[in-house]
Amino acid sequence: MSRQILGLPLLICVLSQACINFAGECNTEIKERKCNPEGNLQAISLMTDCGATTTPSYGIRIVLNCDNQTVGKPENTVVGSSRGMSFLWLSNDTLIIVGADTTGGYVMKNELKIPELNREIIIIQE
Repeated sequence: MSRQILGLPLLICVLSQACINFAGECNTEIKERKCNPEGNLQAISLMTDCGATTTPSYGIRIVLNCDNQTVGKPENTVVGSSRGMSFLWLSNDTLIIVGADTTGGYVMKNELKIPELNREIIIIQE
């Protein structure tokens, strides 16, 4: 049985930007951060590893601002992948993702609405 606080898994995050989920014994590490040209949004790549019996999974999430400690909300994850990938901002509201492997149940969104900014981010896969 996993422990939850306010419906969320119990996570311990340290300054290295890695989070350990003691309930599920998974480690999520931020691999890269890139701000859009305007500096009000950031894309972050994450790697989650749940131990020796699983393979790591990867994702890219959009977060507000360019703070180096922000990890964002899981619902703002725009792609999941079975391998690492690269990404770059084409403009303030268009993100290009290169090398994602969305087979095996992983998904990629084509867009993400950011209500706080009244903006829609376009996701392009190459």
